[in-house]
Amino acid sequence: MSIALIKDLSETIAFFLSGYTKKENENTHSFCITTFESNLETILEKLFYFVFSKGLYSPLKYTNESLDKLTFKLNKPDEQPVDGQSKFTGVKLERLVKRIKNKTTSLDSLSSTSKKAIAFSFIVRKKRSAVIFFGIQLADRVLLRSLTFKGISRVREDSSMFFNKQRQYYKKLYGDYLQYTEQEKRNILISEYCQIISMHPKTFKRKFKNYIGTTFYDYHIKQRLLKGLYLLFYTQYTVSQIAYISGYENYSAFIIAFNKDQKYIPSDYRLLR
Repeated sequence: MSIALIKDLSETIAFFLSGYTKKENENTHSFCITTFESNLETILEKLFYFVFSKGLYSPLKYTNESLDKLTFKLNKPDEQPVDGQSKFTGVKLERLVKRIKNKTTSLDSLSSTSKKAIAFSFIVRKKRSAVIFFGIQLADRVLLRSLTFKGISRVREDSSMFFNKQRQYYKKLYGDYLQYTEQEKRNILISEYCQIISMHPKTFKRKFKNYIGTTFYDYHIKQRLLKGLYLLFYTQYTVSQIAYISGYENYSAFIIAFNKDQKYIPSDYRLLR
């Protein structure tokens, strides 16, 4: 099982949680930890059901028992939170607190708001397993969750930087592909796109799957579905508008793709408007 697929899931989780914190930071009301916890559970429940029932991250598997939870207060810098535990999902809390602070501090510096609702997600490797830690920092409170996946192929430490750079490069190529199709107002074959970027199609397909974790076609389908799901979660767009924005030719094509392999219809994902 590829670490690239784990990274992709981690980025998706962060993307959806950031959508929620963005909406909350735009509101004028004061934060309520209970409301945040409740909405966090709803977001994760719907998100995980959708992506795993549709096999968007196959072969990764998820059950309700896979998700570990912890809520704690951040104390003074470099101090371990006092919560009666020294570890969470087998990782020292002190180490996790440092990672969370590094993540939220860098994200907060990019934000124009003075509020402190910040989503985060990162991965900790443990031999042949990987743990995605994610959640929301709300002022001095942290709503922390984790998912553990076993049987992950190893990436040597000395090649991890190269791997990440290549991953970003192929994600950029995918973004360029979307821009090109939008400019041309038509679907572009991979063979045609590879001519534009001067790369053999077999090389492109092989490297894309290696660094992104799935085939180009499956990644494209997944990104369109996730974009539609995100818009259902956080916008007032109609389903027809969402279908168009997500890249589908019409409403019917979006509904068929969206409803396949899962029991909810689009309106069931309008819980957080």
